[in-house]
Amino acid sequence: MLEFFQSPRRAFRYHPAMNRFPVWLRDAMFAVGYATIFHVAFQTAHLFWYLPAGVRFAALLFSPYRRWPWLIATESLLYVAILYTPFVTAHGVRWIAVLVSNPLLAATGVWWLRSSGWSGHPSSSASMARLLASFALAAVGALLGNLLFPFGEATRLSTALLFLQITLGDYVGILAMVPLVVMAMRNPPDADTLRRWRIDIPCVLLPMLALYAALVAHTTETQTFFLSAMLGFVPCLYFTVRSGWRGAAIAVSVATVTVAWRAAMTGNADPSVEAQGLLAVAGSTCLLLGATQDALLSSHRELDRRNARLLAAKEHRDRLTADLRDAARRNLDLSEHTRRWITSELHDEIGQSLTALQTRVRLLERKSGAQGGDLAAEIDATLAHMRRTVSGLMSSLRPAGLDDFGLTHSLHQGAIRELIESNGIFYDLSVVDAGGSLDRLDDNVQVALYRIVQEAATNAVRHAHASRLCVRLRIRGDVLRNRLLLAIADDGNGFDVTRHVDGIGLQGIRDRVLSFGGRLRLRSGISGTCLQVRVETGRKPFVAVPA
Repeated sequence: MLEFFQSPRRAFRYHPAMNRFPVWLRDAMFAVGYATIFHVAFQTAHLFWYLPAGVRFAALLFSPYRRWPWLIATESLLYVAILYTPFVTAHGVRWIAVLVSNPLLAATGVWWLRSSGWSGHPSSSASMARLLASFALAAVGALLGNLLFPFGEATRLSTALLFLQITLGDYVGILAMVPLVVMAMRNPPDADTLRRWRIDIPCVLLPMLALYAALVAHTTETQTFFLSAMLGFVPCLYFTVRSGWRGAAIAVSVATVTVAWRAAMTGNADPSVEAQGLLAVAGSTCLLLGATQDALLSSHRELDRRNARLLAAKEHRDRLTADLRDAARRNLDLSEHTRRWITSELHDEIGQSLTALQTRVRLLERKSGAQGGDLAAEIDATLAHMRRTVSGLMSSLRPAGLDDFGLTHSLHQGAIRELIESNGIFYDLSVVDAGGSLDRLDDNVQVALYRIVQEAATNAVRHAHASRLCVRLRIRGDVLRNRLLLAIADDGNGFDVTRHVDGIGLQGIRDRVLSFGGRLRLRSGISGTCLQVRVETGRKPFVAVPA
């Protein structure tokens, strides 16, 4: 196969045995083969179409530039020595220039196509339009070479009509052959297309064209012929839609052969312009439509591949998010377990030890009398302070009453209210829970919500110096989903969220929201800070109501 699209100077990739022959001999063998095919195609030449123009165009298109003189000289020699020998004998040697100029000027269309950087793959409307434009340029170039040719049909047709039919005949001949050659040499159909053709060609294309041939076999009126010929392009459109420009190339070529056969059988050249115009316009339209469809299908396939990659990336991201959420939940569970264990140890070991020490100090105070009474009182006061410190530490580690009374009671009457009101801040709490879903939340979710409110309250006291803290907790649930909204706002000193470096408190809030798949929104400014937590999931983070 030729690779001239990569370099115009490359030759055919012959079998390795061909390399034993010199280059000039290989070129001569190629010229002989070209002459044979051209001579066979010339036997079908008619005013209606000129199939040798397609042979010439394909040979020039798929040949390196060094072979072009061989091809042009071979075709000219065929004209002079075999095809038009009586013409040359009757008109003299000066008419040889006319025969040489025909293939030479027709090669301008191929030269323009190759020099314009055509890719060799007409799978887009722009690439196919460039190929069809080169067809037209080659047909016009051949016409310029035929201007002085004394055609025999000139006695029956006007000069303008004759030249129009010559141009359209070359164009139709190129249109019937070159797309098929381009498909065979550079763009072979895939297995799915071949599988469709095994059904479509015998069941759709051939029966429709046989019906067309039967309808126009005895038609003499131009209008009737034109309307009947339109029937031949119904399968062309069908093939275009089904198989793109490759299907259009096959259908247009078969339809062109059928119409040319009809014109040759009747021997009537009067309707040739209408038939040629129909073939040229409809065939070019089908090829353009097929190339556009191939480009769209290619874009769709590329879009599907990208969507598949995006879907895979999304699934991977979702898995990573789920893993991160599980890790955050495990870390928080471990943290709460550790807090619960420390609280239990403080209560059982240090609390009992302090109680025992306080009891022994009081016994010692009674025995020592007035001398040791003052020292015992000081020790007792120190032990009482230690008990209060341990009690506060236990309350911060594990909210008092959360396990026994639930989240709602802990927010109303727990340590958060005491912290806020002891610092002179108005505590505005509103809980909307019509179905009692808050008390049925999973223990880890309740603790996470409580810690978020606790951290916001601590920030309002220590950093914002607020005078009011509003907490709104609302939960709504149905059979499939639970929707929870926690909003916390203060009227204290805000901060720049974009420049603020997250501290342990805010990072802890984000981690807790992440652990149960919620969404966090934080706003802060001169009017205060507002924090919103939304959870809208299935009932996974919620425990079922016992029957």
